[in-house]
Amino acid sequence: MTSKIYDEKYFEKGWRSESGHLTYEDPTQQYDLTLKINTLNKFFPEKGTVLFVGTAKGFEVRKAREQGWEAFGTDFSEYAIKNADPTILQFLRLADTRKLPHGEDQFDVVAGFNTIEHIEGGKRDEIISGLREASRVAKAGLLFKVALDHWVVTHCYDPAYIQLQPLSFWIREVERLGKHILFHAEIGTAPLHAWLVYYEKEKWEKVFGSNRDAVFWKEKIEEAIKSS
Repeated sequence: MTSKIYDEKYFEKGWRSESGHLTYEDPTQQYDLTLKINTLNKFFPEKGTVLFVGTAKGFEVRKAREQGWEAFGTDFSEYAIKNADPTILQFLRLADTRKLPHGEDQFDVVAGFNTIEHIEGGKRDEIISGLREASRVAKAGLLFKVALDHWVVTHCYDPAYIQLQPLSFWIREVERLGKHILFHAEIGTAPLHAWLVYYEKEKWEKVFGSNRDAVFWKEKIEEAIKSS
């Protein structure tokens, strides 16, 4: 997938402008941003540093900073970065999620909302490259929202076809990287999607310890890995 797809036409003249998702102040935009940052705060209440991958014009970065996070963002769309929110432009970088220009464990959390599954049209190996990079630079955990159904056709009219992956893929591939483990999964509809929270292994084990919940989740993760 080329960054040229996500150009001025996509951001200013496509479905986004028609549905009123362009400005930071837009009520619909604020509703979405509040949901994202509230979820971030819920699972990572200590706050700290967070990197938003695929942040477009940086609205998540601005919202998170307003709530006390040291937030940064990347996007591979040159148009989005050049036309980003001027109040947080200094905290944004033009970058591909598969090649993040950051050091290992540089951020407490890496978050992405309906972005990771877009990499190269949803090709598994390319998504895994993005997950590997996100895991590499994230110390405490990961937060993703991913599509599980073809919302590109029924909901968002994305300019490029996306090969969507099943929930088991997202559990399995992050687990195989060896650093983070699924902590929370929440499925939503209209369109079908999942909120996924991963904790670094030591943090995960501190939460669960050796109780029955830990055993249950480890069994479920193993089932997901074996099933696909």
